[in-house]
Amino acid sequence: MDMTELSKDIMACEAMVDIETLDTTETAVIFQVAVVLFDADHTPIFSRQINLEIQEQINAGRTISESTLTFHLNIPDNLQRSLNDPSVMDLDYFHSFLASTFFTQKYNIEAWWSKGDFDFKLLENLIASSKHPMQLPWSFRNKRELRTLMKECGVPKGTVVHNALADCHAQIAQLAECRKRIHA
Repeated sequence: MDMTELSKDIMACEAMVDIETLDTTETAVIFQVAVVLFDADHTPIFSRQINLEIQEQINAGRTISESTLTFHLNIPDNLQRSLNDPSVMDLDYFHSFLASTFFTQKYNIEAWWSKGDFDFKLLENLIASSKHPMQLPWSFRNKRELRTLMKECGVPKGTVVHNALADCHAQIAQLAECRKRIHA
């Protein structure tokens, strides 16, 4: 197989990440993670929401704040649905998912976006503190922060529903609006 054939199989894209947590510290329990890969037209090409095992994280010393827990309990269904998800992932399976999805030759992820640096800091802490730390799928070189770009471009905050997958899709639309304003 020559390089032109190989390059046809690798899709250039970007990733949007969002998490939902039970605290606002770097050691917070993360109960939901979503990743959406999207192309140059901001069209999703892959999306996945993962509900993580909460008790495993509590047993490992990760934290929950009463105010954040109360906040999420007042959002209809999201935390409750996560708690009752039969496909909830433990951290080892989550690591396997990251490795098998993002360390392949299928995607060339040029930028990893989140609404702020909060999401990456907490995910990096979770991965580093686990029994089996792994290489991160992103590098400090390709992490991007949407909130600052939105402010600079005058794009309104919009509604945050605190469902990781829905928020990823909304954030991709906000990124598209920022780029539209930059290139106008």
